[in-house]
Amino acid sequence: GNTARDASVNVVVQTPLQKELAKLGKWIGVVGMAVAALIFIILLFQAQFVTKGTSEGFIVGNTAHNIFIIVQFLMIALTLIVMAVPEGLPMSVTLSMAYSMRKMAKEHTLIRKINSPETMGAVTVICADKTGTITYNRMSVTHLDCSTDESKFRQLATDIAANSTAYLSYHSGNQSIIGSQTEGALLAYFKDKAEDYIKVRKNIKILERIPFSSENKYMQTRYIETSFISGESSSGERVAIKGGAEIILKMCSNSSLDGRFDTTEILSNIESYQRKGYRCIAFASKSVEENEFTYDGFAAIQDAIREEVPKAVEKCREAGISIKILTGDTLLTAVEIAKQAGFWNSEDVESENAITGEEFASLSQEEAIKRIPKIKVIARARPQDKLKLVKLLQQMGEVVAVTGDGVNDSPALNHADVSLAMGSGSSIAKERSDIILLDDSFKSVVNAVKWGRSVYINIQKFILFQLTVNVSALVIALVGPFIGIEFPLTVTQILWVNLIMDTLAAIALATEPANEDVMSNPPRRVGSIVTKKMIYQIAIFGLINLISSILFLLIERKLDPSDGVSNPKYLTIFFTGFVMLQLWNLFNAKMFPSSESLLKNFASNKPFIIIVLFIFLLQVILVEVGGGVMRTTHIGIYNWIITIFATGALILGGGEIVRKLNRR
Repeated sequence: GNTARDASVNVVVQTPLQKELAKLGKWIGVVGMAVAALIFIILLFQAQFVTKGTSEGFIVGNTAHNIFIIVQFLMIALTLIVMAVPEGLPMSVTLSMAYSMRKMAKEHTLIRKINSPETMGAVTVICADKTGTITYNRMSVTHLDCSTDESKFRQLATDIAANSTAYLSYHSGNQSIIGSQTEGALLAYFKDKAEDYIKVRKNIKILERIPFSSENKYMQTRYIETSFISGESSSGERVAIKGGAEIILKMCSNSSLDGRFDTTEILSNIESYQRKGYRCIAFASKSVEENEFTYDGFAAIQDAIREEVPKAVEKCREAGISIKILTGDTLLTAVEIAKQAGFWNSEDVESENAITGEEFASLSQEEAIKRIPKIKVIARARPQDKLKLVKLLQQMGEVVAVTGDGVNDSPALNHADVSLAMGSGSSIAKERSDIILLDDSFKSVVNAVKWGRSVYINIQKFILFQLTVNVSALVIALVGPFIGIEFPLTVTQILWVNLIMDTLAAIALATEPANEDVMSNPPRRVGSIVTKKMIYQIAIFGLINLISSILFLLIERKLDPSDGVSNPKYLTIFFTGFVMLQLWNLFNAKMFPSSESLLKNFASNKPFIIIVLFIFLLQVILVEVGGGVMRTTHIGIYNWIITIFATGALILGGGEIVRKLNRR
């Protein structure tokens, strides 16, 4: 009941990106409103609507004309607010997520929630279920310690057939297990050595069953042979039990193993297998009249480590992500698996780096928070232990990913920042997950981190590009009136730059492929999506835009003082130059945060190049046929060539210098 409740509760948590974008949105809104209000006031004063030197200020001139001008200034101010807000950002985020979803699906990773790849990119801790994630979840009995007496061996086979719910399935000559893999391995072993479990089950009747639980660590079944009901036998009712050796042995008073019942020796033998990474299951039985069980032996079950896990673990370590194994196995088995998988170092010790679920549950919140950073393995973990770990890690500021395949994993999966279920796992685990690993591979977890980090960088690239455009336009609008230039861009032109070109730019940057280099960096901490490096580049390229734009306007006014910047041809060249500055800067945004030369990576993404050419073509059409709607006119091939090469030299040259300085 508790597991079902914790697995089904609706957990609504903002993703790291949502938190960062919310902060950015508030900041942009405040700046945009402030600049727009300031521009409106400056334009009013520049137009000399308010006459100073009187006891009461008054508006001069024709009232209707003044209202018309005020409305124009309001339109400019409102347009600047629109300009400040990056409308293409939601599209960029959605496209980046959708693009990553499509690519990850080809790599056997199914995304159920669109924000989950980005959250994977921010993950700092992975809580990994052992069985099915670290191991193949393909159980096989490699050793059975039981009585050599044939009748006792057959009785043990009957007890196991009765005290299990798994089935063996055969298709095209291949055997598969339906239900518990552990039970399936036992059934397969005894099917080859004794009677077929199907035949046994046909001749028994289940009277009572206590299912296996992570709290009890055993499964118990009371049954009777059907021949007893018909009067053909008087064997009576039997009770069979299987589970953790340390728990089963406490219930036993004797042994069926040819008189051998030294619990110390038995546990020592079992531990020798556990230290090799085997899962050990003990068996016991009794007649219904008996008070205590008879120990019947144990099976050592092997579940091999996935081949790709050690390499994937090493990549996680290089990426600064810590991994914690959560398993229902004993401490010895779990630690050995951790060693084989590469989680456990030679300096690690069980007393500090491993703990049982019961011990972890007994820790107070303060004690647990102190121990958690060193814990690498939680053995005999129950659902509430896994959930407690996830919640405490989140309180510590960690971004937590949980992998799992079973019902017991579902509460932790449900409360994690991002959850990953195995494709072969239970339906409840898949329902509670954000991502399903169709190949059940831990390598796919690492791949999801790589894509998540790359998606986040692609979003940063667009923000870098968008804010450079916005800052340039806002500062030009703010500085223009002080140098005698009201506003060189019309409302329609601003909307073109902001809505059309930036939207296409969002598509271009969203299609940037995942980069392996991101896995050599530590996880980002949730804070501001705009980093110092981004601010540095925004300032540099924004300054280049500002200086080149203002110089062009001042030079043109000086060369043609008769009508100055009101000349349609000069204004069209300015509009084209402004757009080309942003278009070339798209390449600088594409390179972020790399310090490599653009020449090495100029045409690495064909969709990007196609979109850039499409934007350029649209700009040519807009200028040449836009006419009065866009306030453009024909500027001639010579001006096109000069504008393209001049803006390209300024922006790309500046970008190469910045990246070269970053390489030092």
